[in-house]
Amino acid sequence: MGEKRDSEQENQKERRDRDAAPTGSEGGGQQFRLLLGRVSASIGLLVVVAGIISVFVGQDASVASISPGVIGIALGAVGYFMGARRLGLVVAVLGLLAAFLSLAATQGIVPGAPEGKQNLFEGPPGDQQP
Repeated sequence: MGEKRDSEQENQKERRDRDAAPTGSEGGGQQFRLLLGRVSASIGLLVVVAGIISVFVGQDASVASISPGVIGIALGAVGYFMGARRLGLVVAVLGLLAAFLSLAATQGIVPGAPEGKQNLFEGPPGDQQP
């Protein structure tokens, strides 16, 4: 008797899950959004990694740009809102770190990276006091 009741409860649960699951174009739309989110976040990850590598490989750190980091943040956010939550969050955080890393590299703060020519901590070049 207890086994019959358990199997009936399982059948009811399966029917509820089947009825609640999106079918047809709605389910395909969810999967398509998730795919777009994953692709977006993956492209953002590639851009961020390329930006981080360019900080250390480049000959002159003054050409290091925060653009790959910002693009990574944007693509990570798109991926997050399209359904790739973990990957999007990781890419956005790495993009933020890449942006700060390249900004620090232009100032000569990052060890191992070539020092940049500009210094944000000093005034304009013609504004030197005697």
